[in-house]
Amino acid sequence: MRPLVFLGGTCNGSTWRCELIPQLEKENIPYFNPVVKNWTVEDQNKEREIKMMPNVVGLYVLTSAMTGSFSVAEAVDSSNKRPASTVFYYRPMGFTTGQMKSLEAISEMLRDNGAHVVKNFDSVVGCLKRVTETWDSVNKRFGK
Repeated sequence: MRPLVFLGGTCNGSTWRCELIPQLEKENIPYFNPVVKNWTVEDQNKEREIKMMPNVVGLYVLTSAMTGSFSVAEAVDSSNKRPASTVFYYRPMGFTTGQMKSLEAISEMLRDNGAHVVKNFDSVVGCLKRVTETWDSVNKRFGK
């Protein structure tokens, strides 16, 4: 079963998904975009189901457009439950110095948990390729 990349992280009109999706499609990396026009309970349940699937790679991208902290909690939760399948990146533009210190501490925590922390947006697809290729080779080795 091929891995599916869950596109978690900042919403609120942030454009990072629009920038990333064409690159994922070019690399033939399957993904799930949880962003919908009108969020419903059904959408929330579908997102929860997707995140619980055994073949999901959680990508969490944070930008200064974030207004809450749930994406941070999701990334930390993912790094505790599936460290090898968690990828984290934060876009530094627009964050205050204090917020940057917190984001660096979060990055260190995720790294310590075994998650992949990416330093620039251009490296996200490469990291996802490595994670999904590793996933594919391990599953082929064990006949899954």
